[in-house]
Amino acid sequence: MNNIKIGFAMCGSFCTFEKVLSEMEKLAQTYDITPIMSEGASSIDSRFGKSEDFIRRITEICGKRYGIGTYKKTEKKPEDDPLAALAKRAAEMGIGEL
Repeated sequence: MNNIKIGFAMCGSFCTFEKVLSEMEKLAQTYDITPIMSEGASSIDSRFGKSEDFIRRITEICGKRYGIGTYKKTEKKPEDDPLAALAKRAAEMGIGEL
């Protein structure tokens, strides 16, 4: 294996998964593959197979389970918003909004 790393993303085109996994296996012989699956690809069972089976195969091929599953966006706190902080600071200085 060489030092090249590849992020291998899969979305919900379930009919292509068998061909895609075949290509992933070929690439994994040479490259460090990081699997990435959309929420749908990682959770929907279809007539082409069960999501848990695809996840298991991908984990076996890549040797890791990274980026598989639902992305959970963290809630942004108002104090974390730089624009809100700037507006608050301007208001404290008596500068109105434009």
